[in-house]
Amino acid sequence: MNNVAATVNDTTLILGMSPFEIIYIGFLILTIIAIFFGPIKAVKITRKMDKERDIRERKLEVFRSLMKTRRIRLSSEHVTALNLIELEFYKKTLVTKPYREYIKHLSSPLPASDQQEHYFTERDDLFVNLLQGLGEELGYNFDKKDLDRLSYTPVGWEQDESTQKKNARLLSELLEGKRPLPITSMQVTNNSPFPPPPEIGEKNK
Repeated sequence: MNNVAATVNDTTLILGMSPFEIIYIGFLILTIIAIFFGPIKAVKITRKMDKERDIRERKLEVFRSLMKTRRIRLSSEHVTALNLIELEFYKKTLVTKPYREYIKHLSSPLPASDQQEHYFTERDDLFVNLLQGLGEELGYNFDKKDLDRLSYTPVGWEQDESTQKKNARLLSELLEGKRPLPITSMQVTNNSPFPPPPEIGEKNK
């Protein structure tokens, strides 16, 4: 104790200030440091929080797209969301493992007609596994049966989509010369607004 007191007294004598003044100056220096570095630290923390929020929002956007298109998996939004999973959920095993299993199944060839029912059932199960993994990674606890059962798409949407694809395929084959264009003659009725076709051999007058 005597040594400490002697050290304080020596410091006081050297600086020419009392212990109270030394403590006051010390607090003042710390306050200046806090004023200078505090905002910088706050900005860094804010940027980090904004970055984490942005990352989560992008992940949620992928999940939302897959959830709202889980009955229309041929839509461009659905395919785009699938292709973003590897990027937005990089090294997230809960997601990447079921994702790769699902993509592998999507890339497999279509089996014979008698095995297609099992094939598409397996594909549906793998997709539901992917949705469940995405949900768990984002803090949601969904039941697999609910993910598959509690979704809805009007039958008309499926029919319209099927018709559009069929028409696009037929038009493509026609333009590529792979399909002939059928032409049939039509009998003009008396009520037709169009004039009758000229008869063969009729001379122009």
